[in-house]
Amino acid sequence: MVTYEDAIDQYATVAGIRVAYRMLGLKAGVPLLHLPSFRATMDQVDPLSVNMIASHRPVILVDNVGIGRSEGQVPTSFSRWADHCAEFIKSLGHDKVDVWGFSMGGCVAQMLALNYPHLVRRLILCGSVPSIGPGVVPPPAGPFQAVRSAYGLQAEKPAVLKFLFHTSEQSQAAGQAAWERMCAARKHRIDHTGPDSTLRQVIAFSNFMNRKFISEGSFDRLHELKMPVLIIRGSEDFVLNEPTCRTLSNRICNAKVDVVMFLGAGHACHWQYAEESAALITKFLDGEQNLGSLAENDNIQILQRAQESVSSRL
Repeated sequence: MVTYEDAIDQYATVAGIRVAYRMLGLKAGVPLLHLPSFRATMDQVDPLSVNMIASHRPVILVDNVGIGRSEGQVPTSFSRWADHCAEFIKSLGHDKVDVWGFSMGGCVAQMLALNYPHLVRRLILCGSVPSIGPGVVPPPAGPFQAVRSAYGLQAEKPAVLKFLFHTSEQSQAAGQAAWERMCAARKHRIDHTGPDSTLRQVIAFSNFMNRKFISEGSFDRLHELKMPVLIIRGSEDFVLNEPTCRTLSNRICNAKVDVVMFLGAGHACHWQYAEESAALITKFLDGEQNLGSLAENDNIQILQRAQESVSSRL
């Protein structure tokens, strides 16, 4: 099995643009495409959870257009990001993938699943919000701006620990461990996305949260999703807060939806609980109907199970 540490940089051509990616894990099976968070590249991924998931299936990491090692300009709409993702998937010869989006990556994942449903078998949204609409509470601007302005490891580390993890001693220790894993995993890492591409990401998210650009958003279309969906959040997440999470799950009213919360965790709950999140994602992707066994873990709360009727969620 190819691990996160050993995966080589490869390149595909998407709409004439050179796009960087890595293939991990098994060679057989439906691949899991991971779409990372705001400003993140393939180097800002936790190797512990990714390697555990990759021991069961192929995993694809990608720097989307204009990010990291890829060429081009970051699109200023998530629909265009999704277009590039769809072309990328097809360029690798896949007719269907599972998609796992974290934070901003989950916004792209929503649009990919909505605009190209034939390509997405199962959808995982971790700390990801829908576009603006009734019941969606926008995240505060302060943490967003702090992460936006942090450049270089010395500035990025405190921003990540402060805004992606809860203030508790346990959460901060887990954040420190996750940061060290990411920094030690590969010799030739690159920093988070630079200022120009970061600005274009900011514009894309601002448009996503602006009703003037409703046609570019997901909120009014979430009922179109038919594939199984897993929503993951930390109990202390300021981005996917409780009312927004409830709105998101309720709007996905024509699909089987599981909602799982990691207690005492912030925005990067899957980094704080790397092994538990990997087990959860593996169960979901393997098609296990009941994730209830995970509730035996004191750190996990099952907020909604897929077998619940749609009417019970509304």
